[in-house]
Amino acid sequence: MRPMLSASLYKLLTIGAILTAVPVLAVCGDKGKPPVEALSPEDSTQGTPTQGPPTQGPPSAGAHEPSGMTLITERTFSAKGEEGWYDENNARYTIIQDSSAPKSPSAVGQMRYPAGFGAGASPAVAEEHMGSRYNTIYVNYWIKLSSNWVGHESTANKTLCLWSNDQPGTVTETFGSGRGRLVPGVAVQGGENVALKPNLVDVEFTRGVWHQFELIATLSTGTLDWWFDGVQVAHYTGRRIGGNTWGILQWCPVWGGTGGSVPAEQFMWMDHLRVSGK
Repeated sequence: MRPMLSASLYKLLTIGAILTAVPVLAVCGDKGKPPVEALSPEDSTQGTPTQGPPTQGPPSAGAHEPSGMTLITERTFSAKGEEGWYDENNARYTIIQDSSAPKSPSAVGQMRYPAGFGAGASPAVAEEHMGSRYNTIYVNYWIKLSSNWVGHESTANKTLCLWSNDQPGTVTETFGSGRGRLVPGVAVQGGENVALKPNLVDVEFTRGVWHQFELIATLSTGTLDWWFDGVQVAHYTGRRIGGNTWGILQWCPVWGGTGGSVPAEQFMWMDHLRVSGK
């Protein structure tokens, strides 16, 4: 049986200040750990994005999982607790039916943000312990945000959190505020505190549409590659993304940094999450 973390671990830390035009990261972490600082702007030295075609949803096929990977977990969100996951018993996190789910219909995971939900918190936490032997990890999932999604003013809208050496360090995000444009990205906290956006192809995350997100993260080289709807949109290397090995994966979709609240009920849905490592 995998070791489980205490409930206090899921208390959320937030940042003390929001800087204009700089995403701010709220952390899924131990209540006793100090808050991280505001993220610095994304590195502008690793390529300029080119404008891609309009996004219309996930491709029919085309996963970019590297060879030689060992499957860690693969869940279809058919039920809570499947595949040995810890799924918080919380009414804001449920399994619902969605016939439009692109990979494994029709069950999907649903995170609900009720009207008035405060910034810097997650509706719930779902967690998988991966051991401590993987230097490279591949994550592949399908995600949809409700058509009325309002991003936090900090532009931070978190999805998955990857832990290494008992620290939450690398986070997949959908950057964007209000009803404005949304962009799939990755935030690195704890080391660099940097928000990374696509630097190969400029793409938009469309509300109310399923999207596929794939990430390969290698600790030894500080390399991050991600694909959006089957197209590689970013490549970064030499970043301080964590410690020696990956250990924990959380679906911990924190909304925003500090200040403000969700104006009307909104949702995040996830379909079919696959994780492998080597």
